[in-house]
Amino acid sequence: MVINEITALEQIGFPILSTMIVLPLFWCVLIFIYSGKHLRELALAGALIELVLSLLVLVQFKSGTADFQFTEMLNWMPSIGVSYHLGIDGISVLFIPLTAIINVLLILASWSNIKYCKKQYLIALFIIVSTTIGIFSSLDLILYFLFWELALIPVFLLIQFWGVGQDRQHAAQKYMVYMLASSAPLLIGFLLLGLNHINVANAAGITEIKVFDLIALMNIEIPMPLQVTILICLVIGFAVKAPIIPFHTWLSSTLMAGPLGPSAFLVGLKLGVYGIIRFIMPLLPDALAEWGWVLAVFGIIAVIYGGLIALVQANLRRLIAFASVSHVGLALIGVASFNFNSIQGVIIILFHLGIIATTLFLMTEFLYSRYGSTDIKSLGGISHQMPRLSGIFFILGLSFIAVPGTSGFTAEFLILVGAFNANWIYAVLALVGVVLSGSYFLNYFGKAFLGKVKTQYVNTYDLQLHELIIVVPALIIVFWLGLFPNVFLDMTNSSVEHIIQINNVIK
Repeated sequence: MVINEITALEQIGFPILSTMIVLPLFWCVLIFIYSGKHLRELALAGALIELVLSLLVLVQFKSGTADFQFTEMLNWMPSIGVSYHLGIDGISVLFIPLTAIINVLLILASWSNIKYCKKQYLIALFIIVSTTIGIFSSLDLILYFLFWELALIPVFLLIQFWGVGQDRQHAAQKYMVYMLASSAPLLIGFLLLGLNHINVANAAGITEIKVFDLIALMNIEIPMPLQVTILICLVIGFAVKAPIIPFHTWLSSTLMAGPLGPSAFLVGLKLGVYGIIRFIMPLLPDALAEWGWVLAVFGIIAVIYGGLIALVQANLRRLIAFASVSHVGLALIGVASFNFNSIQGVIIILFHLGIIATTLFLMTEFLYSRYGSTDIKSLGGISHQMPRLSGIFFILGLSFIAVPGTSGFTAEFLILVGAFNANWIYAVLALVGVVLSGSYFLNYFGKAFLGKVKTQYVNTYDLQLHELIIVVPALIIVFWLGLFPNVFLDMTNSSVEHIIQINNVIK
């Protein structure tokens, strides 16, 4: 199957992806120069415009084709073969609106939580949105790497200056060291892909090439030994961001010390796993087919280890951190299974976790603002005092542990079906993680939300209007994706089929 491009101009009439990258930066300038009393309203307006544009992309996206859509191309640095090339397909389309939704939720959630340097905080959030949209829409490897690196700066500053507790500076430094260390092998892998492209082009007598263009690289043969080398580099680079055990230790400290903004983005957007699907699957098929079992082993370890550690956590933030590690492990098993169902399941679980894990994390902040703690020892009988919060938390938790009829079930069912088709051992061990997820969630919910009230608090009030608005999108997606998944699956089908054809594993 030949991949073509549908340009943004012919599809929608203007460069919408560039607009979505530039708009948050423009809003940063507006926020910086604004001196009125409605700063948060201004920020919310910018976030809502970004959301409308992302939904326009979703509505105008053409299902049934693996072609890249809304594409834009400029020769950025032709002397070294780097281009400004943007576009999305079925692999990335769901993550554009997901990013915009998370930004809206974060601005609403921080409405009264951020007390100082509000402008700087909001500017950092918009920079994260801009760079993240760039990551999901980049079709040039160096452009992708640029956005990848730029995204680290606002996250570091947010943890450093708006984090909580005495460990925030250490957490910020630890995060930055881990991310920068992972960038080196990632860049090496991209450079090796580009150098091989140059060698192939020179041998064919081609002089002008886009060295790091993803679509061009899909059609370039890469020798098996070089594929293995690049695979190692890219896996290490993406493993830290995912995170994959043993590169996960930065996540817990970051979530415990970090403020609401970066913590929610890190929980919700699994950029490392996305990178594996975006680049490793289509570009390194032979190496992944031969060494995919290694990813499966790491995935199985993550599923079981993350679930067991989450089971003994008394703090809800830590529980979500290790539950996140467990779900990343399940996604890796899906990648290693390498068939149509498993890849679809990985895409859906990334989208599902993006909205559900983010909303659960925001709800931990609701609890913290009322009780001053999210530790089981300090909580009890929350359902008696806040029935709405407790009910919604329970519903989202059921989706988190993949109860049938919810979005989590759709995602995990697809991965498990794919795993059974690839290797039944993968599926059986993955089921251990599914059982553990039910255990750690129900254990925490039973102790913190049910039973007797441990302490009477004066300021315990149920969800307010702006908090209800925050959780509504998650509730909609829980049941929409759980009961009517074809709306989402149809968008991904053709792109997943193309990856399968590249790897010659369609049965």
